[in-house]
Amino acid sequence: LSVGRNRKVKGYEFGVRAFAAIKKNWPRCPLKYVIIGKDTSKLHPLIRNMNLQGTVYTIPQMSRDDIVKSYSSAWCFLSPSLSEGLSLVSIEAIVCGLPLVVSDVPGNMDIVKDNGCGIIVKAKNPEETARKLIHLLEHPREYALYKSRAIERAPIYDWTAIADRYIQVYRE
Repeated sequence: LSVGRNRKVKGYEFGVRAFAAIKKNWPRCPLKYVIIGKDTSKLHPLIRNMNLQGTVYTIPQMSRDDIVKSYSSAWCFLSPSLSEGLSLVSIEAIVCGLPLVVSDVPGNMDIVKDNGCGIIVKAKNPEETARKLIHLLEHPREYALYKSRAIERAPIYDWTAIADRYIQVYRE
């Protein structure tokens, strides 16, 4: 699952290309890629050209409740971004207990390094992204570890806890 408006900086093209590599090298792989967000339909020509209909799906912008349901039904979260600040969607994925597969850009890397809840791949490298997704699929213990770390770390991102930390800093 990836979530966010389709802009070049989000790197969704590289996520789609990763699934083309999966389809080529692991033709029986059960993974599907769902990209939710505004303008994701602009990826349809690439999806068709790579013959990924039935493997890669785009869904227009959804309500917050429906996005939460999507996180809850996903297997992992993929962020192939070319640039990222503090990624709110990655934090939302952690809160829903999803392991992360993210590109090696600041923001993405920080969340995975700080929380130990996923795998970092080189940006613009769909082949490596494909290998790491397959690695995660073939190593259920590692997957379970990342999932448990995501669930364990989620409370630090609760707005009440963040507000309490700010209040404590101001008091000091």
